[in-house]
Amino acid sequence: MIVPHVIWKSSSSPPSTTGPTPTYTVHHPRTGKRVHEVQASTLSDIRQAIKSCHMALPSWSAKPISERCDVILRAAALLDDPTTGLKDRLRDANRAETDISDWWSQTQVDEAAESLRALVGFAEEALRKETVRIPGCESSSARYFA
Repeated sequence: MIVPHVIWKSSSSPPSTTGPTPTYTVHHPRTGKRVHEVQASTLSDIRQAIKSCHMALPSWSAKPISERCDVILRAAALLDDPTTGLKDRLRDANRAETDISDWWSQTQVDEAAESLRALVGFAEEALRKETVRIPGCESSSARYFA
């Protein structure tokens, strides 16, 4: 799986401050070969990303489950569509910055769309509003909200 570089880690090259936005170089863990240059995220960037997610949640949650599932299914379809080149790009990026085998990298990418479809299969049940009573704990309940 490709994990985005969110904050600078000491195992990577320290951020370069020569450009307008600090960056750091990502190296392959085994070969040491330069893979790419990544923009460093600041604490402010991370806070803004979290804030944006919180701001988007009410409108996303207000959408019917069927519409939310359609968005996830479209993402799966894009991964499966060979004309997008997404699977190849994800596989190549994964191989470039990790030390996993070609087979494992391809397997991960192939399973991504299937995992999205499986998520949709469980969505209605997982997001159903209900109250669960815990036997023996009359004052305790857990609420699940869609």
